[in-house]
Amino acid sequence: MFFLLRSLIIGFIALLLVLSLLLSQLLETSPKNPQQWQPNAQFARVIFKKASTQTKGNQDLSLDQAELNHIANSILNRYLVSTTLITLQDDNIATITATLHLAKKLQGYYLNIQFKLDNQNDSLNVSELHIGQLKIPQRMTNVLISTILQHSVLKQYYLLGAQHIQTIQIKNHQLIARYVLNSAGIVNANTINAESLAFYQQHLELITAQHNPNWRLSLADLLQPLFKLAYERSTLKNAITENIAIMVAVSAYVSSNEIPFYLALKQPVSTQHQYPVFLYKRTDQAKHFMLSAVLTITGGSGFADFMGQEKELRDAQSSSGFSFIDLAADRAGMKFSEQATYSPGSAKELQRIMADIKDYSAFMPETKDLPENLSRTQFTDRFDAIDSKRYQDLLRKIDDRITALPLYQTVKRE
Repeated sequence: MFFLLRSLIIGFIALLLVLSLLLSQLLETSPKNPQQWQPNAQFARVIFKKASTQTKGNQDLSLDQAELNHIANSILNRYLVSTTLITLQDDNIATITATLHLAKKLQGYYLNIQFKLDNQNDSLNVSELHIGQLKIPQRMTNVLISTILQHSVLKQYYLLGAQHIQTIQIKNHQLIARYVLNSAGIVNANTINAESLAFYQQHLELITAQHNPNWRLSLADLLQPLFKLAYERSTLKNAITENIAIMVAVSAYVSSNEIPFYLALKQPVSTQHQYPVFLYKRTDQAKHFMLSAVLTITGGSGFADFMGQEKELRDAQSSSGFSFIDLAADRAGMKFSEQATYSPGSAKELQRIMADIKDYSAFMPETKDLPENLSRTQFTDRFDAIDSKRYQDLLRKIDDRITALPLYQTVKRE
């Protein structure tokens, strides 16, 4: 018994020594990237504009070194206080150096990670991985990356990206990704007709000025009269332009002018008569619906789908949790926007139908039975991953519920 106890104590002490030695090699007292990263909305707007210049078929997105650094730091700093530096070299290799700032208990210590990316078939290969002062063998590097992708928050993002990105390569000091984010037939609308937008903004102000503050303001209360105006004043030639202006104006109002940074509206909606806007007694659904509609205008339904799922994955890390109710509003907004901009005929027909709707159930189905407030652990327990059958089946159920609405069955799509 004494011998066994002595062996356990010695083994425990040895383990502590090994861990201490390992930590001394992994953690460092100085960051390799000393400067803190700061977001730049103007730079992000330029990147988005580049990513949404086409709307049909496959698309190649080329990102230079500065753009890659902005994207990488934008993503990582949602979860970790960190600074990442990507350097694109002459031999089609990228060197990535990341400094992670540790928790308060380890304040003054940093986890520095460095590795290289080179081309391999239609993807990228990771090599020469260093964590702190340790150089990780290539075989162990592959195992480590596979483990991280399978058992960390990055798993869902990797799967989400894999749904859209077909190939990715480093060439001529640029990273080139071929992807499918846009749906064929969606109208590219990076520029918005200023005259039409101002017209509908003015009428929004008139509508909200007459609203009884003792009653909830529903999304239908805004969309129905504006589409009625559009039906009366537009022709087949400008019906799509009018619909785009309505969706952008209403999205700006619903979000209290906190609209996507890349639209950069010169004429924000008046907030003199600002009320919360509801769908099924919820303001978040109205915001999701309209934002997704605008994202579909500017980048296509595939892009809106990507952003909607990414938002919920991010929410799963916070107190709000993953919400299929919000995701349903995103997907309904995508469908609405597609119908509103698919063709001059479908745009005009949607105006006609929307002019006579009674309430928001005409364009947004009931969703109260869908799961929401799921933490990352709860989401993983119930659905495993976004490519699982259970998850995809629920998305199909949501889409079927949306397309079953008469509005989306009646509008003709030539």
